[in-house]
Amino acid sequence: MKKVLTKESSLKNIIKNILIEDLEKFNPKELKTAAFEIKNILKLPITQFVDTFSTIASDAKVQAVLQSGLQDGDVKDDAITYTQGNVSVSQLVPTQSEIGMDESLKNILIDKFGSLQSFLQGKAIVFENPIVIYNNKYIIDGHHRWSQVFAANPKATVPVLNLIGRLQPLDVLKIVHLAIAAGQNDLPLATAKGTNLLLVGENDVKNYVLQELNEKALVVWQRAGFKDANVIAQYIANNVKLMQSNGVTKGAPPRTKMPQTDAFETSTNVINKLVKGSVNFVNPEANLKESSNYNKRNIKITESQLRAMVRNELLNESKRRRF
Repeated sequence: MKKVLTKESSLKNIIKNILIEDLEKFNPKELKTAAFEIKNILKLPITQFVDTFSTIASDAKVQAVLQSGLQDGDVKDDAITYTQGNVSVSQLVPTQSEIGMDESLKNILIDKFGSLQSFLQGKAIVFENPIVIYNNKYIIDGHHRWSQVFAANPKATVPVLNLIGRLQPLDVLKIVHLAIAAGQNDLPLATAKGTNLLLVGENDVKNYVLQELNEKALVVWQRAGFKDANVIAQYIANNVKLMQSNGVTKGAPPRTKMPQTDAFETSTNVINKLVKGSVNFVNPEANLKESSNYNKRNIKITESQLRAMVRNELLNESKRRRF
């Protein structure tokens, strides 16, 4: 390690070389083109937006624009506000058109996460991350957590991160996609498992419950006042029917086009990007044009940041050799 830091290729020179290399990657015209791409695909319907954005999310120029919300000439234009709290599952509306029955019902039939009792008592403990919603109504991320609570107890409340704004809910899905991809060079997507809970029939729900309900969960249900498996099956089927009658957001896409806020980090961290305004999505090409900082120098990493990165890597390498 000493040898690496004391010769001409010292840490300082390494840092300078990397900075120079990064600064010369793009010119303002390239960044402006990327900004126009982002602006144009944001106008597309959500399904087309995801299909198109997934093909350019890893492009370094696109990443540079996405991550420039605080260097685009207006530090507040991209900032989104939010509140935290608990809301009733019955007041929330899905923004996706399919919810996998296996991922929703099975958890309350085997009590996989030990949270069933909290559902039945009315104040749901929803795993590690709160559900992300918009304007206290639309579910942005966390449909399967929401649906299993609803199926167990429509009167229960769930912890939420509530985004606030004037956009249409499907446009918020797009912006959350941008926030997830910013800095990650990828757009994570997922598929629904099993039959679509939003379309399944009553008898199919009851049969599923009777087939999957295990002894561990049955004890919890019975402790809450449900006599036997048949009573539980009918109760859950009625709740699913109520869920279906509440409907979904107009134009709601399938799960394969939905943002996955916990794919790389926690949903709180993703939302914090939007709250800080660090994701550039509001007229990115206009701000690019107006900002004197938005040129080659906007793609930068401070020397202290890079020092910390190199120091950590050298430390990790030292540990790897030790073991």
